Amino acid sequence: MAKFVIAGRSDCPLFARVEMLGDYLAKNLPSFHVHKIIQTPEEWRTWLFETCGEYGWSHEKSPLIWRELVDRGGKPSLIGGANEFQEYLKAYYNLESAMTTEEMSDIGMENFQAKEEMVADDAYYRELSKAIYVCITAAESPVCYSLVESLLSGEVFGSGAEVCLRLLVSDHHQMPVVQAVAMDLQDLCSRLLRGVQVLDIGLEAFNDCSIVVMLDELLRNDEDHVSWVWRNYDRFSVYGQYINHSAKRHCRVLVSGRGPVNFNTMVLINSAPNVNSLFHLSQISRHNIVGVSQEVESRAQAVIADRLKVNSNQVQDLVVWGNVNGRKVIDTKKAKVFGYKGAITGPPFYYEPAVQKLHDNQWLKKKFLPLADLRRRKVEEALGHEACASSARAVTSTLHHLLNGSAKERICSLAVSSEGWYKVPEGLVFSYPVDMTLRGQWTVVEDMQLTIQEEIELMDCAIDLIKEAEVVYPNFHDDIDVLQFEQEMLKCSETSTAEILCKSGCDEILCKVHVNTGQWISLALVHGDRYM
Repeated sequence: MAKFVIAGRSDCPLFARVEMLGDYLAKNLPSFHVHKIIQTPEEWRTWLFETCGEYGWSHEKSPLIWRELVDRGGKPSLIGGANEFQEYLKAYYNLESAMTTEEMSDIGMENFQAKEEMVADDAYYRELSKAIYVCITAAESPVCYSLVESLLSGEVFGSGAEVCLRLLVSDHHQMPVVQAVAMDLQDLCSRLLRGVQVLDIGLEAFNDCSIVVMLDELLRNDEDHVSWVWRNYDRFSVYGQYINHSAKRHCRVLVSGRGPVNFNTMVLINSAPNVNSLFHLSQISRHNIVGVSQEVESRAQAVIADRLKVNSNQVQDLVVWGNVNGRKVIDTKKAKVFGYKGAITGPPFYYEPAVQKLHDNQWLKKKFLPLADLRRRKVEEALGHEACASSARAVTSTLHHLLNGSAKERICSLAVSSEGWYKVPEGLVFSYPVDMTLRGQWTVVEDMQLTIQEEIELMDCAIDLIKEAEVVYPNFHDDIDVLQFEQEMLKCSETSTAEILCKSGCDEILCKVHVNTGQWISLALVHGDRYM
């Protein structure tokens, strides 16, 4: 069986001639088969170069014709151009073309118009099924390998949403590793993977992206704190400019990893002039750039689940306040436990307060937070590598809630730019309890009841973040009036009080607290030396 491949430019008259000859023989000879490849004038040169390079041929003009020896393993044998093909047909089939030059030009023009229509139709149908462009930075991170398969599962973007992945390499020496990841993704043969690119240029990687996941972990080595903060600023400020320049207007950015997540999120917001940051007017809401608190929340859930002998997903509504990878408060007051095997049981939706089931306030006060902080270290020491699965799951869970909404009345944790909630300075990125029930939106839960001790702890978290921010934003404190405290007088039946000196930025607040009830009696602002 003879199979001939005829390739050429869509506007080439000679291609039109050999195409007609091939069609005539295919129609009249059962064993003669023709496969045609038509390229636009813009595509032809690149296609010809790549094809000739693949087979080791030397050919420069349109058309290009070869024979595939199907009965001998399909090895291609070059025939040549239009003249060589006509000589071949004359020698083997005694066939010549009687087509005039005018007829060739007319058919060539028809081919060109038909190809243009095909390209337009293809672009139209692709537009109907737009892929979601997702960029993952620091793609050499082991977390990326666990993350990408989850993104292609259909759980996050929907069962029919195709995804184009952009893997941005921050260390060019790791390029072969990330290329291997891309090859492995292609080997998945996933119907939801439109394409995967490995890039080391941020501007190109963020182009038209709807989702950006940042896994960068600039961990502190032997450098001082200020140098480390500046190193993070240098990278994320550039990222912010790139996102502003090339990402889609409604792009969502999630910052994860073991670095200063709050600070890096704040830098991104303030480095993208199109983002509605504290220092810039914008068209894009700063709500679209958030830090992932879910991993800390999940580890805390697991610690409580171990204590109560339940599955970790049966513990919900823990709240992470403050600095995700720094000073933070894990609030258990609203935590729920489902499916607890106690004296009272109920249907799957029945829950009990986790604090009541723990029956040990001392454990909560002294051991709970250290256990949650050490859990990741223990896992990584045992594995000998980073805890990838939980980190990736935290990102996909947060992204799923942001895009699709969370369960009704579910409280989640998210690091977001403050608007003054709970007296945290405006513009400071702080982990809050949020409600993500409404699809595509989050709102801070503003009715959480805090004790005096918790308010002081939140103040300490804010102070740490302010000190970090002031390394690169020296006027940050002056612009936002760090903490606005109103003087309060509360009636108490007892007179026993204690004084606590709280420091916030350059202010010192003298607090009188009722010893027995823990309530504020008065707050007095005392001006002192700047708190460093």
